[in-house]
Amino acid sequence: MSPKRKKIIAAAVAVVGLLGLLVVVLRGSPANYWITPAELLNQGAPAGQPVRVAGKIVNRSLNWDQADNQMVFKIKADGEKVILPVVYPGIAPESLVGDSQVLVEGSMEGGKFKAQTVLVRCPNNYVTERAVGALFRGLKIEGALFR
Repeated sequence: MSPKRKKIIAAAVAVVGLLGLLVVVLRGSPANYWITPAELLNQGAPAGQPVRVAGKIVNRSLNWDQADNQMVFKIKADGEKVILPVVYPGIAPESLVGDSQVLVEGSMEGGKFKAQTVLVRCPNNYVTERAVGALFRGLKIEGALFR
C-alpha cells in the first residue's frame, strides 16, 4: 500500500471515530431538552427519575392548594389529549397565568408530576424594533437607542 493511501485511510478512520464520539456525547446531552406529557406517561418514567416536561397549562386548572401550601395545575402539549397533573411546592413565577406555556422539571410521584422547577415561556407578543422606532419618532423622542 502506498503512503498516500495509508494517510487517506487513517484520515477516514479518524473522521469516523470522531463522528462516533459525537453521537455518543450528544446521546447523553440535553439535546432532547424536554418531553411532552404523553411521552412521559407512555414511557412510564420510574418514580423519582428527574425529567423535563413541556406543555401548556389547561384552562382553569391553576390553583393554590392552601392545605398543602403548593401550586396545583394540569398541563398538556398542543395537539395532545393526554393531561398531566402537576404539583409545585415552590413560589409560583410571577408570569404564571392560566394558559401559560411552561417547562416543568421534576419527577413522577404517585400518579402526579412533582415539579422542582417551573419555567414560564415568554409570550410572543413583543413589539418589533421597527414599530418601537416608529412609536418613538411619532412621540418625537430622540436618543441613541431610538434612531
